[in-house]
Amino acid sequence: MLCSIVVAVAIAILAVVAVVQVIAVAVVVVVVVVVVQKVVGRKGREGNLRLEHEASCRGGFEEIAKPL
Repeated sequence: MLCSIVVAVAIAILAVVAVVQVIAVAVVVVVVVVVVQKVVGRKGREGNLRLEHEASCRGGFEEIAKPL
């Protein structure tokens, strides 16, 4: 009787630990995805701003597209 109670408590504790681990992994994945999106988005915006700056200096995107 006592042994079965101990086993049941141990299984319950292991189940709670497993759920906590799954939640922790999900949180880490979300944080990594958000950080990567911010870094990639920042680089993308900087690239677009650079192209727009070059376009305004050279007279438009058509000038950049012409072969030199």
